[in-house]
Amino acid sequence: YIINKGGEPIYAGVAKILSAYNFQVCADMFGDIPFLNALKGDLNDGFVTAPTYDNAKDVVYPGLEAMVIEGLHLLDSNNASLAVPGDNDLIYGGNLDNWKKFGNSLLLKLYLRAGESAKFTALFDELGPDGFITTFDANARIAYDGGTKSSNPFWNDAKSTSLGNYLVGSKTTIDFLNNTSDPRVDYFFDPTPSGAHIGLKQGDVENSSSTAVYSRPSGAKATGGGIIFNPAAPVILMSSWEVNFIIAEAAARNWIDEDVADYYSAGIQENAAYLQSEAQRFSYDPEGTGNYTLTTSIGDFIAGSGALDAGNPIKSIALQKWVSMNCLQPIEGWIETRRLDNASAPVFGSPGGIFQVPTNNVLGGVLFPSIFYYPASEQDLNSNAPAQHILTDKVFWDN
Repeated sequence: YIINKGGEPIYAGVAKILSAYNFQVCADMFGDIPFLNALKGDLNDGFVTAPTYDNAKDVVYPGLEAMVIEGLHLLDSNNASLAVPGDNDLIYGGNLDNWKKFGNSLLLKLYLRAGESAKFTALFDELGPDGFITTFDANARIAYDGGTKSSNPFWNDAKSTSLGNYLVGSKTTIDFLNNTSDPRVDYFFDPTPSGAHIGLKQGDVENSSSTAVYSRPSGAKATGGGIIFNPAAPVILMSSWEVNFIIAEAAARNWIDEDVADYYSAGIQENAAYLQSEAQRFSYDPEGTGNYTLTTSIGDFIAGSGALDAGNPIKSIALQKWVSMNCLQPIEGWIETRRLDNASAPVFGSPGGIFQVPTNNVLGGVLFPSIFYYPASEQDLNSNAPAQHILTDKVFWDN
């Protein structure tokens, strides 16, 4: 409605960027999706109640690129009489420069996943690093004030249902953080009463003792919440650590003439700085000392067990991107584990990767889900819905 009937170009530009982000998430989770004929159920739009599915690679991704570019052009509308978002903008508070950074960062992500090296290089060379979300104050995130009408939805769901009882750390994640002596473990997770961090293996809950305790996302059991689990925690759409890792990967692939290690380190440092900032904002003391030293200790980590492997920089980037998105951008974290893992270069799910096969694995063998099922409502109500996926089908960029 805002794009087609709102009559305000700057609002329409914001709406196009947000729409593109949403379609991108859908395509990366489901593969082919309704796109060209999606959201046209209104009579004036043609009353399309059974939209056809478009090819994610050949139609959706190019369409998203065009949508973001159109949105960016609309944000440049130069007319003092035009309405500009202000306090009603829950993401950037009307800061159009940050909206442009979000749009351009989204383009970088689309180009990277689609393998569009020339377009990536041209955009990065045109804007330089300052044109993208490289510091966490420019994160694209939905802000909440923590009140009854504005609380993080994850907090609401888990506190009002039994879901909160099942929020514990994964053994895969906890083991990796412990084995690399990553100081962020205390910021992502609250330790067990013994002070240790212990994770539960996927599918193993039936074999777990009734008295067993596991690390939980920060604040999950705290009355007022913590760093991760908090009524005022934002929902992050795109982050500075994500974008720094995108640039690092492009540099590692020789798409741009930048130092891989610099952007790799910046990704980790931005993630740590954000976690420490949130801990201070919520007066949450993950170190149990009354101090906040994460931004200091993360430097030692980067120089030690978290150092970039110059012989295999993509693997280092993949692992640290996955760690940094832990609890903060879980959807994007899962997307990237699929994209950055394959049989010839196992990092996550392929044999030799760090993922552990669940105790109860209906897929059998060393297999993990690689795509989402289409909703049952599509199969039931959309006559143009394709045949259902099997869980090991792949999105086009998943090699």
